[in-house]
Amino acid sequence: MSKIIRITSVKGGVGKSTVAAFMAKYLSERGNVLVIDLDNLGHLSSLIEILRLKDVEARRELGDLDKLRKMSGYDYVIIDDPDLLKVIEDPSQDIINVVISDVLALASTLKYLDKIGGVKALIVNMVPPLPADFSKIIKAVRELNVDLKAVIPFIPKIFSLLVRQDSKTELPIVKRLAIAIENNEFNGEVITR
Repeated sequence: MSKIIRITSVKGGVGKSTVAAFMAKYLSERGNVLVIDLDNLGHLSSLIEILRLKDVEARRELGDLDKLRKMSGYDYVIIDDPDLLKVIEDPSQDIINVVISDVLALASTLKYLDKIGGVKALIVNMVPPLPADFSKIIKAVRELNVDLKAVIPFIPKIFSLLVRQDSKTELPIVKRLAIAIENNEFNGEVITR
């Protein structure tokens, strides 16, 4: 049965599609990946092309989630889902919900996080890379009751990926997150590098 990873956020512009693309990149090194781009902008589909992920199939429609769970041929199904309210309404316990926030939306994100079923991962993305700010966010995230956590600093190279079209770009924090998801390591660890 496929492992379903749903990536969502409270607001746009927090790097949701970028994280989904890199998650697909790293998980495709370990198995077959289907990516479903539900975002209206279709940003994930563009990133899949830029990163030259030939072993990743991309679709723009979801279809029946129960059929996806049973679909053969895919080890991982990654859903770029902009509809957090729909995520809250689906109490599925066999879905890994990755919720992405930036520092500004963190308080709003935390209000919704407790309402989501299943395994929960929180990524605080684009944190200013100032040591004091970064340490403060890591400390706050460490105290949250979430299965898996990551804090990603603002990285200009990643931010400008669509413009630069660099297929060799890496995002090591997402790679560690993907490996933790693959190995079911949901122990509350905070990934920071």
